[in-house]
Amino acid sequence: MFWPTLAPPRKSEGVMTTERRGPFSFERPFYWSFQKLEILEKYATAAARILGKYHRVTFVDLMAGEAQYSSGDLGSTGHFAAIAAGNAALGRQVRCIAYEANDRAFAMLEANTAQVRALVEVRHARWETEVSGLLSDLRGDFALFFVDPMGLRDIPWSALEAIVRRDASELLVNFASPTAARLVGKWRSGTPTAAGDKARLDAVYGGDSWIVAAGQSTTSGGELHERLARHYAERLASVGSYSVARQTIRQAGARGRPKYHIMFASRAPLAFEIMNGVLAGQTERLRLEALAATSRIPEGQLSLNLDTESVEEAARRLLVERLAASFVHDESLRGRPMTVERLFRSAFSSR
Repeated sequence: MFWPTLAPPRKSEGVMTTERRGPFSFERPFYWSFQKLEILEKYATAAARILGKYHRVTFVDLMAGEAQYSSGDLGSTGHFAAIAAGNAALGRQVRCIAYEANDRAFAMLEANTAQVRALVEVRHARWETEVSGLLSDLRGDFALFFVDPMGLRDIPWSALEAIVRRDASELLVNFASPTAARLVGKWRSGTPTAAGDKARLDAVYGGDSWIVAAGQSTTSGGELHERLARHYAERLASVGSYSVARQTIRQAGARGRPKYHIMFASRAPLAFEIMNGVLAGQTERLRLEALAATSRIPEGQLSLNLDTESVEEAARRLLVERLAASFVHDESLRGRPMTVERLFRSAFSSR
């Protein structure tokens, strides 16, 4: 049963599994799942804490899964629920809307969030068929949409575009660039499924502009992954006037094979800076983990243990300096404390 006081993501029994146990397995998170959940939890916590004082904040999990793994680790909706519960205790308006189409996963989602039903609304539907009603329900809320498909399934551009065009919205999207590259390769090779593969890519990108973006027929591997991810980010940016930050999520450590690109799209420069800080922090953590592994440093002797106060404080100081430098022209902020909260709030005040 889900409890809103559960801690942020943790390593289940000291093991981060890479073994799949079925298409809708929620036994325990994969290695790459910890990376995406870390990013989601840190940014969503900041957004709720800052914006929840002034607006109702709605987290929208478009492919929610079960909210919590059998291991006890929180999934995306579980994190949103925990953040909402913590903010509710402080009088802030934060909620979550979670979609899940799979019958079994929805039953678990419903059960795992039963005790926080006032904060988490679960919907048994495919999100792409519900966009119009969803946007109407959100009204003037600030909304963070989390889009976490299996491969490239269930992210038709025709449905996502309506969300991208909405004001007061941000997106966190897991884009399976290796899957896109594989489909491009099959289409180039003229396999029996080539026509279907092209149609699938057209649906994801909202047209065939990916053909030019993919480059020459000899482009492959990491370069092709990067080209396809960059073009998807460009599509998001062009339609919604967003800035888009992206980072490669790997299967195992800093040097593992790419699993997907996680992308964050926002119209607020300061929100973009805060997410860049989150992404940079994770990159540094993975680098230190890789260094410890290659240096054969016993885990207990690694002095920089993911979120030490010194690393967090250094990152905070750097962020404040960057934000302050970007807002020196703003007359309304001159002579006032240049805090991250004040700057971040000002970025959304016109929405």
